Amino acid sequence: MRNVAGLALAAALLALATPVASGAQTPGAPVQSEELQPAATPTPLAPPAPAPAPAGPSLEAQAEERYNAGDLEGAAALYRQLAVATSSPQERMRLLVAAAWLEHQLGHLEDAAELLRQGLADAPDFPFQSQNYSQPFVDLFLQARQRAVSERRQHATALVQRSLQEIAADDLQRARATLVQALALAPDEPFGLFNLALVEMKAGRRDEAAAGFERLLAVEAGHPGAVPMEVRSSALASLGLLYYEKDFLEDARRYLEQAVALDPASSRSWNNLGLTLRKAGDTVGAEQAFRKALALVPDDVQVANNLALLFIGAQRWADAVALLNSITARAASDPLGFLNLGLAQRGAGDRVAAAASLQRVLALDADNKRGTAARAASYLAIVRYEQGDGAGAVAAARQALGWRPEDVDAWVYLGLAQQMQKDLAGARDSLQRALALDPARPEIHNNLGTVLVALADLAGAAAEFQQALTIRPGFVEAQANLDQVRARQLGAQVGAPAAPAGRDENRGHRRRPKSLGVRFADADFTYLGIKGALVESVMGESTAERAGLRKGDVVLGVDGKPIEGPQQLLRYLRNLTGERDYVEMDILRDGKPRRLRVDMF
Repeated sequence: MRNVAGLALAAALLALATPVASGAQTPGAPVQSEELQPAATPTPLAPPAPAPAPAGPSLEAQAEERYNAGDLEGAAALYRQLAVATSSPQERMRLLVAAAWLEHQLGHLEDAAELLRQGLADAPDFPFQSQNYSQPFVDLFLQARQRAVSERRQHATALVQRSLQEIAADDLQRARATLVQALALAPDEPFGLFNLALVEMKAGRRDEAAAGFERLLAVEAGHPGAVPMEVRSSALASLGLLYYEKDFLEDARRYLEQAVALDPASSRSWNNLGLTLRKAGDTVGAEQAFRKALALVPDDVQVANNLALLFIGAQRWADAVALLNSITARAASDPLGFLNLGLAQRGAGDRVAAAASLQRVLALDADNKRGTAARAASYLAIVRYEQGDGAGAVAAARQALGWRPEDVDAWVYLGLAQQMQKDLAGARDSLQRALALDPARPEIHNNLGTVLVALADLAGAAAEFQQALTIRPGFVEAQANLDQVRARQLGAQVGAPAAPAGRDENRGHRRRPKSLGVRFADADFTYLGIKGALVESVMGESTAERAGLRKGDVVLGVDGKPIEGPQQLLRYLRNLTGERDYVEMDILRDGKPRRLRVDMF
């Protein structure tokens, strides 16, 4: 029987296990439940021991003797007695076939059919030797087998129905036992196979779940049409999700593409296909899949957020902001939409709007029960720092760390904000905490080095700049900082005062330019005809900050000469001769060109 109602509930439960990406989170966390305590097990009761066999020939030998003597009724009674005494289903069935054959010869057709049904209920795969019996008895046996299999399947269906209630109550241990019992009666029952795999999935047993869904598909492959289309498509979608979680992206893509081909109206399958394609780097295919899902369910905030994250990852800020504005307008109480909106607004350079959106997240998830407030506070610390609000950045970073003490970025921006506020000891401690959590980030080593320079710990600073270069050879800023520290150390070693920023003792009296105090990234927007150096961060009280350079600016040229990247810009600045005290930088800010004067000496 096809349990359509059972499938609907099982599919609904499957939807609960589907991940929704947000920020840097990982889709597909398993549902957790408290471990159930089994009820007290009663003491097993042993059946009464069978009466000892009478001396003389065995019961089966006696049955054969009676049969040979023409006493068919007596022989049939002895075979029944033997069947009751045995515990083996196959042996019991053999004895019941013998009894039924005798009853059939006596003309007791109903008694014969009932005996066969009783035996086949426990041993439906009994190897019946049809050549040993008359055709009417063979027909009777086949009818009894069909009836027994039908009864087993009905019992299995009832057990699957019961398991749905247990799954809905999160009683996964009991649901699993019920489904195992159902499949013992009907091993290929599709709803039982699907729901057992779903229980394994919800319980966190991912490998067992995948094996269960694969078994269901194998049933369909062996008997086409045996598995209803809706069960098959849900199994394919579930397998795709499981392989997505394992990062087996080719397998995930294959199963999810089969799922949407089988059921193109499943927005959940389209969404999971979009997540898989995005993770595999196919942004075009991912966008198409997310748009398919949204076309089916336009108000699905989760899918819309996933598409917005795709835009954010591709730095399509305007598309992300527009989509997220529509999401937050429809779901004004959903902190996730505002969190992603804040990220998009920051990327677009609108830090005022970004701060407002992140503050909204903190209000909507004040206790961080959904995990969004901690991330919002961490991002807000970055935004406040970029706005030059050291006190605000410190407060936001501390709030984030109160929820997530392992948040590396919160420690970094706490340190940078403390440096901005001249709390150098606090900045040193915060950046050291960040490195304890993530020692492989060269930027943190470089930032700590600048703090140690300010604390006059030149040896410690040199070690941090060198470590930054070890992790990332060619780190231009770290190299420039290390060169300056070594020059000052050399001056101290020969008894001379530390060289001022504009003098190099190893090159006579040629003036050395000051460090810019900027972390750059390549800005290659060739499709817009733009190349340059993208400002990722500006150190407090640095040369760049005093000149008005901001995060998000793109430096296009210096002193009228175009540049193609950070290394060319920094090389130009290091080679300045000091003929004049400043350079002029041509920048792009919020889509508008500007020129800044930067005092370098």
